[in-house]
Amino acid sequence: MKTIIVLLFTGFMFLSNTAIAQDTVQNGGLEQWRLKEFKCCGRNIDQPWYWGIGEQLTGLNYNKFIFRVVDTANVHSGACSIKLYSDTTYLNNLVLIPGIIAYGAMTDSASVNVAISPIINSSGLAISSNPVSLNFYMKMDHGTNDTAYYMYVFTRWNFAQQKEDTLAYAQVDIPDDMENMDQWVQYTDTIHYNMPGTADTVRLLFFGGRFGDTRRQGNITYLDDITFYYPTTGVVNLDGTPVIQVYPNPATDQLTIKTGQYKPGNTFSIFDAEGRLINITAIENYSTTINIPNQAAGNYLYRLADKSSTVLTQGKFTVVK
Repeated sequence: MKTIIVLLFTGFMFLSNTAIAQDTVQNGGLEQWRLKEFKCCGRNIDQPWYWGIGEQLTGLNYNKFIFRVVDTANVHSGACSIKLYSDTTYLNNLVLIPGIIAYGAMTDSASVNVAISPIINSSGLAISSNPVSLNFYMKMDHGTNDTAYYMYVFTRWNFAQQKEDTLAYAQVDIPDDMENMDQWVQYTDTIHYNMPGTADTVRLLFFGGRFGDTRRQGNITYLDDITFYYPTTGVVNLDGTPVIQVYPNPATDQLTIKTGQYKPGNTFSIFDAEGRLINITAIENYSTTINIPNQAAGNYLYRLADKSSTVLTQGKFTVVK
């Protein structure tokens, strides 16, 4: 059973009528890994491309952070995901440190212009767009009750004042839910921008649990398939590929839908320009073909939804005759 959790918080949202780009961050499916040139805890370390695991932290023997992030075949999709492991191998086993992963390099807060958290930070990577939501999948394997959480900040360089302006910021807790334990859960968080403008840098941090309580030793949080959502293009993977492909566009008498979001009860609906429902088709395979020989030329809207009618993505296509 797939569970989708929508995370909401208050704030102001500034929208633009300009076209929205898709140049999002990289390796959100966590499929691409590389062997680092250093060792930690007596073993070689693998690191996902475009993501930091603690290699640039300084002081307090921060190599201890690296041990807590490994690749794993326990996945939501693809071949790899990230395993965030909570462990007590620091300060004579008196302090527990959760697994943490950062978009870009993981750095000390003092080394960046805009700090997300008091100690650990993300150097961030370039972006040139404002997505409307952050989406990802998590799976909890917690023997002791815990709270995973994540942080993000979207910024834009202010040339006049020579500083970074914060366009959007959030820290969101994900408390354990025993009903959803040990299964992949989709989380969707609407991004609220508190000032106008287009972001040029995004920083993300994911924490597998809380610091401190040694009773949480061995708790594991899995993370996979991190995406952004854009209103004009639908969900876009962090590696830039769309979650859903609808083609040909323009179409004539047939439409093909390819998506990894195929589940029993998922549906693909087509609406005309006036919002009238034209067609609804079950999406229970990776590829589905819909015949539309009687559709008049014009613009149409589509919507992919799950069995609870939650919209997973939406977009538009054109019919020509």
